[in-house]
Amino acid sequence: MGVDARPFCVAVIFGGAASFATPIGHQTNTYVFGAGGYRFSDFPKIGAPLNIILWIAASILIPIFWPFAARP
Repeated sequence: MGVDARPFCVAVIFGGAASFATPIGHQTNTYVFGAGGYRFSDFPKIGAPLNIILWIAASILIPIFWPFAARP
């Protein structure tokens, strides 16, 4: 396609780190889930909006910091 691959790699990294909506998405979520006495339904209430905020922020900031222009 003639574009730099770095912004796509960064997008995959951000997507892999965006595991806020379930307690089994990341080990830290599982620790908090067990120790804090949370229910499974508590995570999507806060996690889904956080995922949407990260999606919007990444969509705006990734092209700014890692442009799609091909490197010479």
